[in-house]
Amino acid sequence: MKEIYFKVISICFAQLIFIGQISFAQNKITLSRPKDVIISGAGATLFLGGYYFYQKKDPLSVEQISNLKISDINSFDRPAVNNYSVGAADASDILL
Repeated sequence: MKEIYFKVISICFAQLIFIGQISFAQNKITLSRPKDVIISGAGATLFLGGYYFYQKKDPLSVEQISNLKISDINSFDRPAVNNYSVGAADASDILL
């Protein structure tokens, strides 16, 4: 357990150092209202479009779920199957 915490803290520390070096290496940022409005509008449009299509998507029926086979999954994605964790399910629901 201590090894996991040590690894996580080490990774976070390394990322902070890396991000710090990148942030000081950047040039001065100049803002442009027309460009910022276009980029923000495009981002909002993509977000709302994705949310709209997500809401329209029908959930799988019990029959469709029961007909799924592990052999139909790509070989590099198969290790992700049958790994159920209550904590991970709760965290996923909260983040969704």
